[in-house]
Amino acid sequence: MSRGTKTAVAALAVFGATMILLVSIGGNPMEGEYLQKIAIAIAPTAVTLCGGWIAQITKKMEEEERRRDERAAEEAEKREAERMALRALLRNELVRMHREWVETKGYITLEALEYARQTYEAYHAIGGNGTGTKLFEDMEALQIKEERN
Repeated sequence: MSRGTKTAVAALAVFGATMILLVSIGGNPMEGEYLQKIAIAIAPTAVTLCGGWIAQITKKMEEEERRRDERAAEEAEKREAERMALRALLRNELVRMHREWVETKGYITLEALEYARQTYEAYHAIGGNGTGTKLFEDMEALQIKEERN
C-alpha cells in the first residue's frame, strides 16, 4: 500500500470514528450546533488528506528534479569528454601539419596555411593550450610558396 493510500485510509478512519461519536451523542441534523460538530469532524480529515496529497506531490516533484539533475550531470560529463577528444584530434592535426610543412618541407602553401589557421582557431576555442599556438606560429612564419607536383 502506498504512502498516499495509507494516509487516505487513516483520514477516513478518523472521520468515521468522529461520525460514530457524533451519532452516539445524538441531535437534530438540521440544528446549527449539529452542523458545527460535523464541520469540526470533517476539518481534521480534510487537513490530513490534503497534507498527505501535498506530501506525495512534493515527493514526486523532488524525485523528478533529482532525475533531471542526474541526467544534466551525465550530459555535461559526456560533452566534456567529447570536447577533450576533439581537442586531442585537432592537436594531432596541428602536429601532423607542423611535421609536414615546418620540419619536412620548410615552406607552406596558402591553402595549407588557411587550413592550419582554421584548425588552430577551433583548437584554441575549445581550450587548447600554448603547444598548439607554438605549432601554428611556426607554420605562420614559413615562406608561402605554391607547391609543385
